[in-house]
Amino acid sequence: MTQGNFLTILRKRRDFRLLWLGQIIARLGDNFYWLALLITVNELTSSTLAMGFTTISLALPQLLLGLPAGVLVDRFDRRKVMIASDVLRGGLVLFCLLVGSREQVWIFYLVGFLMSAISVFFFPARQAVTPSLVAEEELLGANALLETSRTLAILMGAAAAGFVIAYAGAKVAFILVSMSFLLSAIFLWAMHVPQTVQSTRSASLANLWAELRQGLGFVRSSRLLTGIMIVMTVVMLGIGAINVLWVPFMDRLFDIGPEGLGIADSLQGLGMLLGSITVGNLTSRFRLTRLLSGSLALLGLAAAAIGLAPTFIAVLVLLIFVGLSLPPINAAASTLVQTVTPDDLMGRVNSASGTVQSVANLLSMALAATLGDLVGVRTVFVACGLIMVLAGGLGWVMLWEPDEAAAIGMAVVTSPASE
Repeated sequence: MTQGNFLTILRKRRDFRLLWLGQIIARLGDNFYWLALLITVNELTSSTLAMGFTTISLALPQLLLGLPAGVLVDRFDRRKVMIASDVLRGGLVLFCLLVGSREQVWIFYLVGFLMSAISVFFFPARQAVTPSLVAEEELLGANALLETSRTLAILMGAAAAGFVIAYAGAKVAFILVSMSFLLSAIFLWAMHVPQTVQSTRSASLANLWAELRQGLGFVRSSRLLTGIMIVMTVVMLGIGAINVLWVPFMDRLFDIGPEGLGIADSLQGLGMLLGSITVGNLTSRFRLTRLLSGSLALLGLAAAAIGLAPTFIAVLVLLIFVGLSLPPINAAASTLVQTVTPDDLMGRVNSASGTVQSVANLLSMALAATLGDLVGVRTVFVACGLIMVLAGGLGWVMLWEPDEAAAIGMAVVTSPASE
C-alpha cells in the first residue's frame, strides 16, 4: 500500500475519511492529556509509585469492563457508542482542572479511571466499524491510515503539548483536550456506518453471558487469534513498565523537562510516519505475520538500547526506530484479526484480546512502579526491551498466515460451538 493508495482511500471513502479526521483530533487531545497528566503528577509527587498509580488507573478499566463492553458493542449502534464516548470524555477531563496539590492527585486517578472506562467501549467499536467503511482489499491501508492519524497527532501535538504545558500550564492543556474530544464527536456524528446485524434477544444476564461465551469460544477456536493474543500479551509485559517510567527516566537521567519530552515524542512520531508510509510496501514483500514478528523484535531492541543510551541525543535517534516499528505492529495485528473475525463478533473478539493484554499491562506497571526505585530505571528498560524481543520470537514461531495454515490442515477459524 503506497502513500498514493492512502490518498485514494481517503478520497473514495467519505465515511472513513471522517473517522480518520476525527481520530487525528482525538489523538491530538490524547497527547496533551497524557503528557499533562504525567508531568503534573511527577511535579507534585516526585514518586514513581505515584506514576504507577496514575498509569494503573488508566489500564484497570480494560480488565474490569473489557469483556462485557465487547458484548454491548456488538449489540448497540457502534457509531453512537463512539459519539457518546467522546462527549463523556470531553466533559470528564475538565475535572483535572481541580488538581492543585499533592493531596488532590487522587482526582487524576479517578478521572483517568472513568475516561479509560469509557474508552473501553470506544476502541472496540472503532475496530468493528472499520471493515464496513472500506473494501476488503483496502483494509490494511485503512488500518495503516488510522495508525497515521496517531502519528500525525504525535508530530503535531507532542512538541506543541510540551511547550503549552511549559509556558501556559497543564490546565490549559486539559481544556484543549476537552475541546478535541468534542470536535471528534462532531466528525463521528457526520459519519454514516452501515447497520450491522444485532442480537434480537433480550439483554438479560443469561443472554449477555451466552454471547460473551460465544465470543470467547470463537477466539479459542482460532489458532491465529489465540497466537496473536499470546504474542501481544507478552509485548504488554514490557510496554507497561516503560509507560510508567518514561517521564522519571528522562527527568532523572537527562534532566529533561516538558519541552524535551515533547521533542522526544515528536521524533518517535517521525519514525511512526515513516513506518505508516512504508507498511504496505513491506507487506508486499513479507507476510503479515512476519511483518508483525520482525517489527516486535525491532521495537524490543530499540527499547533495550534506550535503557543503555548515554545521552539524550542517542535516545532521540533510538526513538525513531521505536516509532518505525509501531505502525507495522498495530496495522498487521488489526488486519489479521479483522480478516478472520465475523462482523457480529468483532466487538467481543477485540475486547477479549484487550482484556488479556490489560492483565499483562497492569502486572508490568505494578512491578515497574516498585522496581524503578529498587534497581533503577535503566535496568527495567533493558529488561522490558528483551521481553519484547521475546514476543517477536514467539510470533515468528507461533503465527501462521490464514492461507498457509489452511494449506497444511491447521485450524485457523472455526465456527464457535453453540451455547
